[in-house]
Amino acid sequence: MSDIERDAARYRWIKAAPRLRIERMPDSHYWISAETGENYSVTHTLSAFDTGFSGLPTLDELVDQAMEMYPIPKTNDSTIRFSTSDSEIIRIDKHGFHYRGQFIEDAGEAHRLLVEFLRIQMPENNWRYADD
Repeated sequence: MSDIERDAARYRWIKAAPRLRIERMPDSHYWISAETGENYSVTHTLSAFDTGFSGLPTLDELVDQAMEMYPIPKTNDSTIRFSTSDSEIIRIDKHGFHYRGQFIEDAGEAHRLLVEFLRIQMPENNWRYADD
């Protein structure tokens, strides 16, 4: 996993963790490494899931430890809805594109219906079809 992917995973975990609390530690707090015997400064403490985490040199390491103990389940339940004041017109979900409750399999037709809806709802934006 790349650094950017690991940071993104940490961010998603932080957003989803219940009762999350992160506190900055004063510079005067030092720990001794069990492996090396060296002193190191602890930058933060973290609590989530009613469990406290501390004693690691960086916030990233604390979050990584908490993520291992309490993984957040991955979901693909994102849904985008376009509605008028009284009904859902377009729904895009993990199954695909739906127009007025009917599944639209053809991508070109789905694009045409989306642009048609946007032209009606927000004509000031001059929405265009892909072939315009």
